[in-house]
Amino acid sequence: MIDFLLGLGLIPLLILVNYIVIALCKLFPKNILSITPVMIGLDLIVTLGYAISAKMFVAEVKPLLGGIGVAIVVALAHKVLTMISVFRKMFNIK
Repeated sequence: MIDFLLGLGLIPLLILVNYIVIALCKLFPKNILSITPVMIGLDLIVTLGYAISAKMFVAEVKPLLGGIGVAIVVALAHKVLTMISVFRKMFNIK
């Protein structure tokens, strides 16, 4: 159970990456589609770094990977909902 909760510890890091990507979108509004690879790369680096670092602190890897999987899904849902609301304000869409 502790291993699963350690995997869920990835959520704050991925949400932080989401806010960095949103700040980049606000900074470069004409290049939003080209920010997609940056977003994927940042998520990949943070997730792999966390998984490799946390692997040495767990007894079993499978619950850790389950927690990381749930963290990715939660962060993705957060990313979609946040970006929808931010883009509505940026582009004046009702």
